[in-house]
Amino acid sequence: RCLFNGTAVAANVASPNEIVCVAPQSSQKREVEVSVMYGYDIFTLESLTFSYDYDIQLTAIVPDVIGRSAETIVKVFGNNFSHRSELTCFIADAGMLKATFIRETEVHCL
Repeated sequence: RCLFNGTAVAANVASPNEIVCVAPQSSQKREVEVSVMYGYDIFTLESLTFSYDYDIQLTAIVPDVIGRSAETIVKVFGNNFSHRSELTCFIADAGMLKATFIRETEVHCL
């Protein structure tokens, strides 16, 4: 089982080195400690945390049309963007793009 701040959820063994857990819901933005329970033993790493964030809401994309050969910064507007290293944009024909956090309401994709 996995423990999220003491709340137990089922764990599935994906491989000898990996387990998969579904995080329980949270009504607030916060970081919680994650532990793994195996039999009667509980394993915890102080550096292992899980972050809950608010759902992102998109309000606009500017420009909404660009040429296929043009390299253009696409500005994405909305709410609840977080400044994280794993922040990326996905545009169907272009795939994963680098995202730059500007503010909680704006991200730039290139």
